[in-house]
Amino acid sequence: MLQAMEEIFKRDIIKKPNASIRTDEGTEFKNTFTKYLYDNSILHLKSLPDRHKQMGNVERLNRDLGQLFMSYLTDQTNKLGYDYNEWIDIVDVVRKELNKIKTHPKDLDPRLHIPQDISIKKPKYTIGDMVYRRLEVPKDRFGNKYMNGKFRAGDSRFELNEPREIVDILAYKNSWRYLLNGFFNASYDEAELIEAKEKEEKYVILKIIDKKKVKNVTYYLVWWKRYNKGQSTWEPKSNLIEDGAQEYITEYEDSIK
Repeated sequence: MLQAMEEIFKRDIIKKPNASIRTDEGTEFKNTFTKYLYDNSILHLKSLPDRHKQMGNVERLNRDLGQLFMSYLTDQTNKLGYDYNEWIDIVDVVRKELNKIKTHPKDLDPRLHIPQDISIKKPKYTIGDMVYRRLEVPKDRFGNKYMNGKFRAGDSRFELNEPREIVDILAYKNSWRYLLNGFFNASYDEAELIEAKEKEEKYVILKIIDKKKVKNVTYYLVWWKRYNKGQSTWEPKSNLIEDGAQEYITEYEDSIK
């Protein structure tokens, strides 16, 4: 991936980023790729996993290219009477024509998105408010994704077991977007948030990873969400049960049988 990107820059068709570049969380964008960006003072931004709208402009362009190339190949196959696969025939033409219509106006700074009606419509939420965010994929109460990644009838569309604090509000075009604690690589619009009943964030269990007994009291080592494994804490079994964590205890006990 890095070699391909460097080759593109050498052709002087796409310039090397001056400040930042955004990718998804794919393994091809890690290790040597990230090191190259760091060495060249380019900030590597990563989209939130499963939040495809963050890469929507790239994915839409990929679909456009696929449609153009496949239409060309189909047309050539019909004309010639055999399967034709040389899509590179029209790469230069496609690139030039797409660049004409996809270029930002020279007088528009794409980093500035100030709502035109900012003085009329006030943000629905304020910094410090607690909200639930809309899920990209369905999850169970443990925070695990369902295998097929599809919502079923009756599944919650919001992360109701984990309230988040709004830490910043951004102006974007004619709307407001919100940054949530723990998700600094994504912003949410008002339709993707609902008010939380909790007044403060709570510690959420990721998993139980160990067990011990001290003076006949059972303790479990709890790995908390949004914290490193090394920050796990020993919690009495009675406290965990009182807080509704019996399912996590059962899951751990089943795993060590």
